[in-house]
Amino acid sequence: MLKYRVLAAVRRLCLFEGLSVLLLFCLPFLGVLPSPTVVLTAGAFLVEILWGIRALTEDGNPRFGLPDAAVLPVALSMLFSGFFGAGGGSGLLHALSSFVLVLFWFPMRSLFRREAWKKRALLALKSAALISAVWGIAEYVSGRAELRWVDFSRFSDIGGRVCGPFENPNIFAVFLVAVTPLFLQGTPEAGSRLLRVGNLLSLGACLLCIVFTWSRGAWLAILAALICFFVFYSGRTRRWFLWGAIPVGIAACFLPHSVTNRFLSIGSLSESSINYRFLTWRGVLAMIRAHPWGIGAGNDAFATVFPTYAVKGTERTAHAHALFLQILIEQGVPGLLIFLFFLIALVISFTRTLRSTRAGRGTVIAAFCGIIGVLTMGLFDYVWYHRGMLFLFFALAATVPLREE
Repeated sequence: MLKYRVLAAVRRLCLFEGLSVLLLFCLPFLGVLPSPTVVLTAGAFLVEILWGIRALTEDGNPRFGLPDAAVLPVALSMLFSGFFGAGGGSGLLHALSSFVLVLFWFPMRSLFRREAWKKRALLALKSAALISAVWGIAEYVSGRAELRWVDFSRFSDIGGRVCGPFENPNIFAVFLVAVTPLFLQGTPEAGSRLLRVGNLLSLGACLLCIVFTWSRGAWLAILAALICFFVFYSGRTRRWFLWGAIPVGIAACFLPHSVTNRFLSIGSLSESSINYRFLTWRGVLAMIRAHPWGIGAGNDAFATVFPTYAVKGTERTAHAHALFLQILIEQGVPGLLIFLFFLIALVISFTRTLRSTRAGRGTVIAAFCGIIGVLTMGLFDYVWYHRGMLFLFFALAATVPLREE
């Protein structure tokens, strides 16, 4: 009897769920702290310890599926890249942080199996996104948007790019792209008309704020995420998409010149940031050919090796400006294959979930579409440069195999 009382007391003390929800809500606002990555990593590590204690003291064993088996190699690959690389001590710290943030997947999987905690976690993410979006819109309307990210030779009329609670408009856009589909899911599924209207208004705020980041990669990413949501959600939403494509296309012709000019510049080598990316990718590909097993994790590793292969004028580039190329650089071909295996496992789990249940279907689809959006943006930028976005990616991905088992 005493044994069971002790175990019950331990389980009550190890409330990893509440701390997980708090981390999700605070994620975009950690930048106000002196060392946000350290705080986030420490919080995630504490959650994982509490979750591990809970798992060991619960009756029965935790259930693991294919995506769970695929996550651990991803985390280990990131960890090993810190031990065997050119980054030295900073590379090792970077790898340790990545290892901890990826493993946050496991407590999130456990949390999302409980309906009440799942709702709280999603509410925390959506609340943080709404506050951030309102912050960004207010920043733009008040004329305080950042000008240092603007190429005035081509886009002098956009009035600056909003960063919200982040230091970089592209990272702000990654966060919004990941979370915005959750509002689209909440619009038809909310329990009352007031909640549906609230979700719709919040969706509009997030979309408007994504526009004000002026991140073209984010524009493509959110389009991909929203289109996938309409395709996956139901036959009715697929019909809405087909019938709505024409009026939306017509309405796009009447968008402000600042928006259309920015959008049509996608892929134009005459635009400075796009040309800079292409030049960076040339140097990155040369570095990958010379180091197929990777150079190790961290900014110091990249800064040490890249200048040897960089095209003139790009020597001071901090990263590869593409997620998959960055994984190749840091972890080599094996690391990229491991990550692709994880994505394949996630897709398999997603299709199984859709076939097996309708309960919670909208949440799974919205989370999966958020992941699609982040990966789409990852084709043009290193979306994990901010450690919080690595944390968010795997926390959100943990929603997808919710009903697999």
